[in-house]
Amino acid sequence: MHNAVPIVERMSWARQVLKQIEGRLTPENRIVILADQRYREQLMPELQQRYASVEVPMEGLEFGHQLAWLTQAHNTRTEHGVS
Repeated sequence: MHNAVPIVERMSWARQVLKQIEGRLTPENRIVILADQRYREQLMPELQQRYASVEVPMEGLEFGHQLAWLTQAHNTRTEHGVS
């Protein structure tokens, strides 16, 4: 089963992500979140408070559809020579 990670670990992950981006981004940066909803919920309040643009392109998609979306995005980038 995916997403069986306890909330304590997801909260720790979110703190780690926020720590890693601290000082590297400005409030004007566009943030694109590809994490699953259960991980996003730990990040979104802080990111929306700090940054002008926070996007979640896979919001509302079930897990299988998220994988298909990522595969399609990867294939499109590869076809256009972007790595």
